[in-house]
Amino acid sequence: MEKGTVKVKRGFMSMLKGGVIMDVTNAEQAKIAEEAGAVAVMALERVPADIRKEGGVARMAQPDKIKKIMEAVSIPVMAKARIGHYGEADIESILGEGIDCIDESEVLTPADNEHHIDKNKYKIPFVCGARNLGEALRRIEEGASMIRTKGEAGTGDINQAVYHMRTIRKEIALLTGYNEIGLYLNGHKNEKKINDETGAVENLIIWIKEEKHEFLVESIANIAGMLKLGEYYTQKGILGLEDELLKFFREKKMPVEALNSIIHERAEDTIDALIYNYFRIEEETKRDEIRENALKKIALEYGVTENLVREVANICYDKSFNTLPVVNFAAGGIATPADAILMMKLGSDGIFVGSGIFKSTNPKERAEAIVAATTYWDKPETAIELWHDLGEEMPGISSSELEEGKKMQYRGE
Repeated sequence: MEKGTVKVKRGFMSMLKGGVIMDVTNAEQAKIAEEAGAVAVMALERVPADIRKEGGVARMAQPDKIKKIMEAVSIPVMAKARIGHYGEADIESILGEGIDCIDESEVLTPADNEHHIDKNKYKIPFVCGARNLGEALRRIEEGASMIRTKGEAGTGDINQAVYHMRTIRKEIALLTGYNEIGLYLNGHKNEKKINDETGAVENLIIWIKEEKHEFLVESIANIAGMLKLGEYYTQKGILGLEDELLKFFREKKMPVEALNSIIHERAEDTIDALIYNYFRIEEETKRDEIRENALKKIALEYGVTENLVREVANICYDKSFNTLPVVNFAAGGIATPADAILMMKLGSDGIFVGSGIFKSTNPKERAEAIVAATTYWDKPETAIELWHDLGEEMPGISSSELEEGKKMQYRGE
């Protein structure tokens, strides 16, 4: 098999799905992580909490430290490199027989404020952080084989990881909605008739057209996409997008009564009624504009190829991924088993845990409990069996209390 191809690199990272990757700073911690059931370890010079506390320039771990960690465990070993730092990536990719993955990480001090590493040039897979869909797709086009939420590493506060995951879900839903409209316009859906159940939909579209005409097609795409993606996620046991849909109605000051009327109907029927009524009410000239330009405009906005945007827009028909065409882990502030369960319920493919384990009082027990919670996220009664004698969590910092200049998530957009 040819090594270093996109298929091989993505395939390797997909083998880690459903697991926990733990930050370690020495061989002893790596052994604890492996014994607790981690699928991989991430080698660092300092865990994120210490980087925040001590300040200074955060660099890649020393090569001899990474080698000792590699020798201590049989599971994959990853290591962080600074954003844009080709030198660190070159060194890490040849250590021993080569580490298994490089994390081009905002947790370390960026080497380049304007450019990321061209990860396509390397045979080793890379993981990168993202706060939103645009960041995620840009990193994928640069060659990332895994994406993770940025969150706010070293805080023990899950708030920003949740926000980033929900943002990605919401933005995928918009692409999904435009995809549904495109399928309708290209004849892949049957022409729909109006029945008694679509009256609420027709009234909603008329209201949007009269009150917020400039948002009409985007609103239709958002609603259709959230309904479609929500149904897809619910079938997988993942949280649907009811929360995001309600927030959208409130932000746009749209009538919540209309939402209550349509949300309990079969998603496919509501989507069909939305699109049918939209084109019955809106002028015909909009058809070609939406068919040809909607996803193209988003691709230009994100700075990525239209093909990648269309691949994500087709998520509900591909059915091979939850959020992105590469595995998408949750990271940044995860400190408890409950945190892991929440992120998995939101569609994460797995979990990164940094300071949350080795800054707690009982790291071994906490590591085992977080692994169990990640594995049995949909069976909390099983996960809770290992949730005992965990000791005190890491002290933590509320992400809302951080000064803007101390937020790592804004590095490397």
